[in-house]
Amino acid sequence: MNSRGRISLLVWITTAIVIVTGSGFCQTSKSRVTAKSPLNQARSELARRDLNSAEASVWKVLSSDPNNAEALLLLGVIRDEQQRYSEAEAVLQRAAQLDPKLAAVHIYLGKTYLSENKLPQSVEEYKQAEDMEPNNVEVRVTLARLYAASGEFASALTTLKAIPPARLPEEALPVKVASLLATGNADEAGKIADSVRNPAMNLALAEVFLRSSLPQEALKMIGVAEASGKRPPPRFYFIKAEALDAAGQQSAALQNFQKAIDLQPSSQEFLLGEAELYAREGKHEQAYEVLQRAYKNDPTSPTVLRPLILEASFAGKGTDVQDAAEQLAKSDDPKDLFIAASVFLKSTRQDEAIPLLQKYLEKYPDDPSAWVGLGLGYEDQKKFPDAQKAFERALQADPKFAEAEYQIAVIADLAGNSSLAMQDYEKALAMDPNHLHLLTKLGKLYMQAGQFEKAREVLVKAEAVDPDDRQTEYALALVYSKLGNREEARVHMERFQKKGPIGATEKK
Repeated sequence: MNSRGRISLLVWITTAIVIVTGSGFCQTSKSRVTAKSPLNQARSELARRDLNSAEASVWKVLSSDPNNAEALLLLGVIRDEQQRYSEAEAVLQRAAQLDPKLAAVHIYLGKTYLSENKLPQSVEEYKQAEDMEPNNVEVRVTLARLYAASGEFASALTTLKAIPPARLPEEALPVKVASLLATGNADEAGKIADSVRNPAMNLALAEVFLRSSLPQEALKMIGVAEASGKRPPPRFYFIKAEALDAAGQQSAALQNFQKAIDLQPSSQEFLLGEAELYAREGKHEQAYEVLQRAYKNDPTSPTVLRPLILEASFAGKGTDVQDAAEQLAKSDDPKDLFIAASVFLKSTRQDEAIPLLQKYLEKYPDDPSAWVGLGLGYEDQKKFPDAQKAFERALQADPKFAEAEYQIAVIADLAGNSSLAMQDYEKALAMDPNHLHLLTKLGKLYMQAGQFEKAREVLVKAEAVDPDDRQTEYALALVYSKLGNREEARVHMERFQKKGPIGATEKK
């Protein structure tokens, strides 16, 4: 199952844990305390999400009995609700030490670990809870979901099969179908899906089929949900759009993405889905426009910033994402630093780009593109020896990386070493015969060396690569003149003059 599929499973896990922790905790608690106890009062306050009052009630017990496992359990629940996960973990571990048989402690520890993205630890806690309460259906269903999220689909099926069929809740069907599909039992999965007539569950199963690369089965489930006549939620159109996209129906997919976004304009997931489709179709300006909307909703999300910067570059709007690059530069992910650095390099912000590339290369020292980027930063700062070393490191990482060889030639050219530059340009040309700037620079060196026929050959190739490049037309006019071909010289000079002022189409 792909990463997005596992994310969906985690959504179901979180939902299930709310049910499990509520029912399991209350069952444990009612047998141990009286209705008027401070702990019962804390439970009532917690149910109303009055966390401050609940904590005050818990401390009435802990102040005189600091080793009360029930009170520590409640305090751990409160800390978890406050998203103070490390404190919740510590408190719940203490409660587990004091009362190893308190199943609710392990349930809440599992929930807390999941909130901290500690999936293996969460699985272990729910396994302990299952051992203590083998008849607790909710615990087993959640454990199955955790197994599935870990890619352990066979274990997920074994856990679900331990539940008597009459007691298996409908909410467990998505994870059962996902596990059956992952273990090669598509026929059984299809039979279960065909028996469901709950629109919400049909949609959940459609997503399972979609993440299992079965778009036609997903569309079938969507059709069943649609036939119910009930008003679909925004996510219905999103899942339908993704299924249509996967089935090759991009136009219909875009229509459904837009329906989902119209109903829930702030959904990052919906906006990113539509932008991804536009990008794959080469419609980078539309993708960039959609991503700008996502960026306005959340200007700090790396999930938005990464494609925003990339699509801005493709759409020719790389200078418009300076703020986004600055935000992404704060990320701890080295790959984000590389993306931010690419924006800074294009905006002559080398002082900011260079340290980001250095940090990235500490993690990924064999990335030739990053070494070239670092070399360009040094080159713009006139630090040519450092630039040379960076370009050479790029060639060490990839001996056939034409851009690195080309940049080495540029340094030799700038230093006035035409002979060495010519050799390096020729090496780069063998690696990339269609490198426009390489062809034009090599053509000029050939002309300077009086090798006019060679100059003509490479400049004709340059013209074929980019017929609108003004510099190439001017150079061809000169070389044909040197070769005595006045008619061709005149033709290229006219083309040069018609292409507008210098810099109109010229690339750096």
